[in-house]
Amino acid sequence: MRSRQAARKRRGLWGRPLSAPERRAEAPAKTAVYGAAAPPDRLAARYRLGRTPVQVGGRSWSMLGPADPDSLIDAIQPNDDDRLPYWAQLWPAGQVLAEAVLTTDALAGQRVLELGCGLGLTAAAALVAGAELLAVDCEPDALAFAAYNVQALAGVSLVTKLGNWRGPDPGAWLEPPYDIVLAADVLYERRDVEPLAALVPQLLAPGGWLWLAEPRREAGGRFVALLREAGWDDVVQSVPFAGLGQRLVVDLHRLTPPG
Repeated sequence: MRSRQAARKRRGLWGRPLSAPERRAEAPAKTAVYGAAAPPDRLAARYRLGRTPVQVGGRSWSMLGPADPDSLIDAIQPNDDDRLPYWAQLWPAGQVLAEAVLTTDALAGQRVLELGCGLGLTAAAALVAGAELLAVDCEPDALAFAAYNVQALAGVSLVTKLGNWRGPDPGAWLEPPYDIVLAADVLYERRDVEPLAALVPQLLAPGGWLWLAEPRREAGGRFVALLREAGWDDVVQSVPFAGLGQRLVVDLHRLTPPG
């Protein structure tokens, strides 16, 4: 039987391009507000739960999530790469983006969208920083974990939408414009690049920013290069990261469109 690490590498969780078919059309996105009523018991019925300690902006936080994300990879059916559980663990780029959010006042009072909220670390940081936030993910369980973590860490309810930004006409249900769009480690595959590059300009208000945390994956580099070629300004900060069992450099891009 193949090892979990081999399965992870084969399916591209370490940034290798995949050759899976395009996602199928999904049901219309739905809006939900989770609060303290998002019970760990409901999640525990589906997962063995665990907590990961993180230090963000001088705060010691504990994030609830699946205790063994690799086991979710093993449960994927053959050729079902559309449902890779990227959301089920914390990633260095998410921690770097959360740190940046908590150490600036740029988000206070701003209308902010997070694409791919995962377990909710960056979402919690954005709400503590005073943002008016909408968090989006294509996995219902990601939204449930994120809502629980945000309520526990930030003391507020998380407003979410379930939907796939890579699907048809995402701009219609994401309800732009936003002052800031946040995204951490969302570009795993080449097929992500052009849809996101086409979408982001539709989402931003005049003078808006895209904050993208990217651990130097090939797809992330292609995306940034595409925006630069289109005239976007890119202020990039390279952040050495050691934690979550990894040691790498995360590039934090603050991108603004031309004009």
